[in-house]
Amino acid sequence: MEQLFGSRTRVKVLNIFLKNPEKTYFVRELSRMTGDFINSIRRELSILHNFGLLKSFHKDGKRYYQTNQDFFLFQEITSLFSKAEVFLENQLINELKQLARVDYLVFTGVFTGVDTQTDIFLVG
Repeated sequence: MEQLFGSRTRVKVLNIFLKNPEKTYFVRELSRMTGDFINSIRRELSILHNFGLLKSFHKDGKRYYQTNQDFFLFQEITSLFSKAEVFLENQLINELKQLARVDYLVFTGVFTGVDTQTDIFLVG
């Protein structure tokens, strides 16, 4: 996805916004979530805002960003990210199957957008 969208940081930011389109975020919060520098986050937010995919507003001295669900390519971009996620999960499953006999595999955590202590549960 980085090759298609220009930067790893942009892909991380897009994933956050597209998985939670109704939620608002501020720069420092996104920096903590992605592990990227604030200036990198600001640059990507500016690009996405100028493109029209994000909208912003000021509240309590902070600038907040939110997905612009009225953006004309919103559904297509969301669909593309969902398909890419499924592709990567299938690729991971196939690689795990080649390493060992897999009896049971559950994706949780980062794969489902839920904050948990585990991301993959594997029984072989």
